[in-house]
This record gives sequence, C-alpha cells and structure tokens, in this order.
Amino acid sequence: MNFSKYLLGVAFSLLLVGCGGGGGNASAPAAPASAPAPTAEATANKSVAAIKINSSGSTLKADGTSLVTFTVFALTSGNASVEGATIDFSATNGVILSKPSVVTSASGATLTMLAAASDQSNRSVTLTASCNACSASPATSEVKVVGATVALPSLGALPVVVGGSKVTLSATVKDVAGLAIQGASVSFASTDSSVLGLGALTGVTNSKGIATVDVSGLASGTASVIVTALGDAASQVFTSGTPASVFAVTSPADKTIIVTNASQTITVSAPDPKMSPITFATTLGTFENGGSSQSVPVVGGSASVVLKSTQGGTATVTVIDNQAHSASLSLVVSPPVSAVNKILLKASQTTLPISQESGVVSSVTMTARAVAFDGTTDQSVANAPIEFSMSGGPGGGEFLSPALAYTDSAGYAVATFTAGTASSIPNGVVIAARLQGSGIQTGTSPSNNSAQLTIGGQALSVAFGPATKIESSSDNTLYTMAYSVQVTDANNNPVANQPVTLRMRPVAFNLGRGCVVTKTYCSEDVNANDSLESSIEDGVRTELPLNDAVAAGTCPAAAPTATGTKDKILTPQNSDAGAVPSSVVTNANGTASFSHTYLKSQSLWIINKLTATVSSNGTETSKSIIFQPRAQKDDVDPDCYISDSPYSF
Repeated sequence: MNFSKYLLGVAFSLLLVGCGGGGGNASAPAAPASAPAPTAEATANKSVAAIKINSSGSTLKADGTSLVTFTVFALTSGNASVEGATIDFSATNGVILSKPSVVTSASGATLTMLAAASDQSNRSVTLTASCNACSASPATSEVKVVGATVALPSLGALPVVVGGSKVTLSATVKDVAGLAIQGASVSFASTDSSVLGLGALTGVTNSKGIATVDVSGLASGTASVIVTALGDAASQVFTSGTPASVFAVTSPADKTIIVTNASQTITVSAPDPKMSPITFATTLGTFENGGSSQSVPVVGGSASVVLKSTQGGTATVTVIDNQAHSASLSLVVSPPVSAVNKILLKASQTTLPISQESGVVSSVTMTARAVAFDGTTDQSVANAPIEFSMSGGPGGGEFLSPALAYTDSAGYAVATFTAGTASSIPNGVVIAARLQGSGIQTGTSPSNNSAQLTIGGQALSVAFGPATKIESSSDNTLYTMAYSVQVTDANNNPVANQPVTLRMRPVAFNLGRGCVVTKTYCSEDVNANDSLESSIEDGVRTELPLNDAVAAGTCPAAAPTATGTKDKILTPQNSDAGAVPSSVVTNANGTASFSHTYLKSQSLWIINKLTATVSSNGTETSKSIIFQPRAQKDDVDPDCYISDSPYSF
C-alpha cells in the first residue's frame, strides 16, 4: 500500500514538471529554434566530388529526329555513385536537350540531345554538366553536329586556259537528308591567287541549291578553289596553262549568247596528239553532221566544230578527248532582236506605301521580257534594248530607273520604280515598256498591258468570322460569341498594329413565341443612322422571308409607308443587337480577337449586321456579315427557355 502511494506521488511530481508547475518555471525563456534540416538534394549534392558523362556517340545529324543519349554519374571521392543528386545541363550552338536537369540514381541518369533540321550548319557542340553546392568541377562532352554538305564536280583536275575562256564552277549545297538548300551563303577562295582568278568571293544558292563562280587562268600552274558553306568545305583542282599545254575550250567564252540559225564555232586545245579524236556533244542544236554529237580529229593542237540551233534556250556542250579528259561550256541561244514582236511587263507588286521623309523608301521591281512569238511558242530574246517610262504620278518625288536596259540571257530587263512622299489615286501611276526604236510596246497587242501602280497605304483587306461555340454567362442571362478579325495587305501579308473599327446594328427582327419564328421584318431604322425619324420610320414594316438573314441585306434604303405600330422608338433598338468593342488592334499575325455579347432573350428575335473597317492613307475598306445570333441547344431543345419575341406588329 505504501509502495503504491509512492508511485502515485512520483507520477504527480512528474506531471507538475511537464505543466511548468512547481517552482515558477512557467516564465522561463523558450529554447532557441533549431536550424532547418538540410534537404535531401543538398545532402546528396554535398557528397558529389566528381561528375562523369558517357555518350552514345560523338556525331549528331541535324535532321530533328536523330538523338545522342548521355548518361551522367555523380560520384563521391571514393568513386561511388551518389543517389538523389541534382545535375544541371547546358549546351552550346543551338541544340535541344530533353531535360534541363536530372536527379541521379545508383545507375546514373540520362538525357538526350537533338539538332533541329532548320539549322544545317556543321558545328561542334559542348554539353556541360554541373551541380550546385558540390565540390565537383563541371564535366563536358563534345558532339559534332553533321548538317549540310558541299558537292563539286570532282572530275580530277579541270583545265583552264591562261587568258582564255573562264570556266564556271558549280557548287551544290544539300542538307543532311540530301535535299537542296536554297539561299545558303557560299564562300569561294583560291589557294593560289596568282594562278587562278575568281569572279566572286561569295555567292548564294539558287532553288536547286547551286551557287556558281567563274574561274579564270592567270598563270601556268595548279591550284584549287575551296568552297565553304554552312561549316562544310570542298575543293576543286584546276590546271591552268597556255592553249598548247592543256585540254580546254578556248572559244567561245562560257555563257556566250548566240543567235538562232547562226553558226558558232567551238574550239578546244588538244596539245597531245593522242587526244585525237575529240568528241563534242550538245543538249540543244546540231553540229555540221546534222547530229547532236560529232567526233573530229586534232589538227595543229586543236579541234573545232560548228554548232547551230533553230530553237532558243541554253545549250550545254560537253567535250571529251581520247584520253578521257573532258571540258564543257554553256551557250545561250536567242532569237535576234529583230524577231521581238511583244513585250511582257510585270510588277513585283501593284500597291506600295509612300516613301518617308526620314529616308525610308518604298520601291517596286518592274520586269520586262522581250519575246519572239512564232505562232506557237514564246522565245525569250537576249540583248534587246527596252525603254521604260512612267506617267500619271502625283509629283511627290517618285522616279523610275533606268530609262533603258538590255535584256539578259533569259530575255529580261529590270527597272525599279521608287515612290515619293505623295499618294496617288488608285492605279494612277502607269509604267510602260517599249522595244527601242519600234512600235512594239506594252498596251498594244500582242504585248500585255502596261502596269498600273498605286502609291499610298497598303491596300488593306479585312475578313472576320465567329467561333464554332457560344458561351453562357454565369447568371445564364447572356451569350458570348468569340470572333477573330484578320487584316492583310495587297500581297496577303499580315498587317500588324492596324486599328479595326467595329460596328454592330440590328437590320431585322422576328416575331414569334415558344422559340418559333412566325414573321420577319426589316428594321425601322431604314437609313441606318441610329436615330428615329418618327415621321417616316416609326411603324415601318417591310416583311422578309421567314428568319432569312441573307434577305435582310436587301432591306430598302428609303422608308416605305408605315403600316405597323407607332410607338415613338426604333424597332428594334440598337442595344438589342448586343455589344462589341468599338475597335481592336491587330497583333503581329495581323489578327485581333473580340467578343459579341447579347441577351439570351434577344437571340432568336434579332438579325444583326456586323461591320469591320480598316483605313490606310484615307482609303477605307470594310467587310460586313448579316446573321442571327445563336442560342445554345439546351436552351431551345427539347424545351424552349428563350422568352417570346419582345416585338409586336
């Protein structure tokens, strides 16, 4: 019994201590708060002494699908894997990583890298892995991105005659998939500029991925042309020498223009008698033997043939000797200037903004083609003198240059029209082209019309349309229909930052009940001025086909005799159409969004006209649609919850 009392006393004493009783301990200061425990990531990172990266390969195709996989390990100073460590990644030169960071496991962690097909440059990429608050130095891994390739003829050493015809070197640039790259910048360099001369040091590939450079022989010797594009390079060897020392075309020059039905002699140098016979082949025209190829002997160190073509175009002539040496040239065959009987003129665009006094100019390219029409085909004519002229300008400093240009090998002559600081009337500037010294000109058959240009603004057009669904307000009293409006210029390019004015008004109304339309009438606001002319508009009733929004566009512009109720208000009132913003401004895509909000009670009983208007330099362009606002299906079917028409006859 005494023992039990002892235990009870001990327990009571302990209770007092826990409650702060006994001895006044209730006012003792609280123990200071302990520092927050480190996170699992911080603990793991702190133990990382080294980072190691393994990769699945050292090259990566720039095709947007190929991948290089990296496995990264976080290691302690004893080379053991660290679990839970966070490793961050970065990479150079525009590749894409699957993750910005990973958390390691005992077997490491992985991520992938790809190179987008939009960047075909060949380049080296460095992947860097690092961790925060760890003692490990960042680890790196190098990858070579393989993209575009440069291809050259690679026919051994190509011959070029010192002081003779230039040789055209064609370089083809293709992407990693083997497709031609248009618009690629290409660089050309000679390994010995005293032996080989280049017509240009840079070029741009055409639609077939080809860039060309003219190579000329300056002195006897051997040198190469190095072609570089998108980080890839190729070289072509040339042997430059006198006609007596190399097999090469000595005349005519490459890309020489010859006239149809005229004879053109082609000569090659053949210094070694073993080269005989020499075979010539052409893609256009015939040789003296009447065929597209002819073999002739070497006489006095050279061989010649005569080519003639009745058809215009480009003749590619290939020459091969008995030792398998080869050379080639291109000849442009054109009808004579006297054969030109029509001019075809085209403008790169027909509407252009005014030039700014700040120095920003606006211009249009005018291209005239000289044509010889033989009754069945149009053949371009080279070296034709074309006169350009303009009339009807506003006199604001606009000009056309040059006044005279000769057509190139494709039959085209080009001039540039530059706008001044004043606007013209629509189609007010007329550009004409004429064959010099003749009556062959645009505007006269069989030539096409002269070009008509408009200076000022952008000739804007506007279009808009609704969403496919409507939304209901939270209190179920309103509907909202989303719209988008789009503004484009004369070339269908988006116009950004363009204000668009919006106007909504009712053009017709319906009678009916129970969601069933029984009559449709034009709005009383016949002149669309948003104001009631009570003497002529109040009570006007022009009936339309039942609920026909299209027919609402034919409502009369003059008020007929009033036959309905005169209530001294417009029927319907403008507010019945709902609300749209007064204006919106287009974004970079030339579009802007807005909403049409309207009462549910009006949805079946109103027909609206929505108009969007844009303006440029005083010229307005509008687009309108006439429609009945929609109602949600569950508000009309199977039961009608829309109020009866608020209008009466």
